[in-house]
Amino acid sequence: MKNRRILMGAVVMVVLLASCASETRESAPSTNTPNENTVKAPKLALKSEDSVGEAKTNDAKNNQTTENERVEKWSSDIDQMTKFLKETHKDLYKNMSQTAFDAESQLLKNRISALNDDEIMLEIMRLIAKIGDGHTYLQWEYQYNNEIMPLKFVQIDGQIYCVNATETYKNLLFKKIVKIENHDIDTVFSDLKELVPAENDHWKDANALGLLRVPMFYKALGLSDDPAYTTLTYEDKGMFKQVKVKNLSGERSPHDTFVYNNRLNNIVSSIDVLEGENYWYQHDRSNKIIKINYDRCANTENYSFNDFNDEVWKYIGDNDIDKVVVDMRYNMGGGSSVFDAFRSGLLKHKKFNTPDRLFVMVGNRTFSSGVASAVMTKRWTSATILGQKTGGMPNSYGNGSMIQLKNSGLILTCSTMYFEFYPGHDNNTLAPDVQIEYSLEDYKNNNDPVYNYVVDKSLSQGMCQNYTQN
Repeated sequence: MKNRRILMGAVVMVVLLASCASETRESAPSTNTPNENTVKAPKLALKSEDSVGEAKTNDAKNNQTTENERVEKWSSDIDQMTKFLKETHKDLYKNMSQTAFDAESQLLKNRISALNDDEIMLEIMRLIAKIGDGHTYLQWEYQYNNEIMPLKFVQIDGQIYCVNATETYKNLLFKKIVKIENHDIDTVFSDLKELVPAENDHWKDANALGLLRVPMFYKALGLSDDPAYTTLTYEDKGMFKQVKVKNLSGERSPHDTFVYNNRLNNIVSSIDVLEGENYWYQHDRSNKIIKINYDRCANTENYSFNDFNDEVWKYIGDNDIDKVVVDMRYNMGGGSSVFDAFRSGLLKHKKFNTPDRLFVMVGNRTFSSGVASAVMTKRWTSATILGQKTGGMPNSYGNGSMIQLKNSGLILTCSTMYFEFYPGHDNNTLAPDVQIEYSLEDYKNNNDPVYNYVVDKSLSQGMCQNYTQN
């Protein structure tokens, strides 16, 4: 397996999701590629209410003028945002009526003077999330100040656990987190999910697990005033203990500073983005399996997916292979047509087009064109889909257009098209044929139960034991 580095900075997710927003089957450039629509946002340009109160002046009249200007600028930005959404979105009122949208927008404008800038940004995120479209979102990462907890969280049976940490906090490994800043973890997690635009809870969960690591949101939610530290309460052998975690910048918490450097314990939320090849393969010789890792629906420079696909199928033809696995669990999108070459190759190797020889792995981070690739493989082949329900819908919005709000500098992406990859299937997720969940023991032992299903599956036999057939 080739070496790959995991980026900790959440800003990387903006670039990836912006490209995911383009679901077009054509080769025309996305509206999110670097052209006239590419913008770089500054930090929030408006002074918060707290900052105004600390202004170095005793002139109350000047202070009031400054606050009035702040309110007017935010009001103008909200008007600009709502106008853009109404003119741009393919179906803005599918999940939220126009009356409700207008009322929510006006309510936010009425509250500006009572909120600081971070709180206003949070309320804008909450409003956009109610649209219910994962491709229409506020790019909050541009306001992100690089403070992040040096921990990784997962959700198992509705509970939050730490499954990776830097050496300083290794005592937190595999402990259940019960409170953040003395607030119940379930309440905090629920509040964060309200900020996530999504078609289903699976994508909300994947994103909220990432937001749990970003102190900026605790301050905006009124949970903490100290972004440098986060206080966690965790359960250890039946006792509740507290630890004050020093938050680090993304640049100071690289992948190799964590105790575990494997994928299972690192790629656990939507802000855990991989840098490196978009696709590569591994030969599990002892089990006669080829595992194709398909992390992004995009061609790699100087090594197209067509070239990669030809290499893979030639390798399969030259070796003793029983099963082919495509891992799309970490694929958050790109161009939906890129994977077509794989299915073309399969036509020349029909031996593998059976449910016990061809497998596709998906999960809650499978989104956008990642879902489309899995859906079209399900439609056009005999593959068995394994794993968890996807974060994206089989049919969804996309092809995002961006705008930068004039005063705050906030950047908004909005869907312009609707794509139907699975006609007649209006489910809000792609459910796997065989659902396989992770346990805490899997994370402790770097055990991949989804891949193990493939290993354990005998040729020309039914479902393996201990799994749920959908």
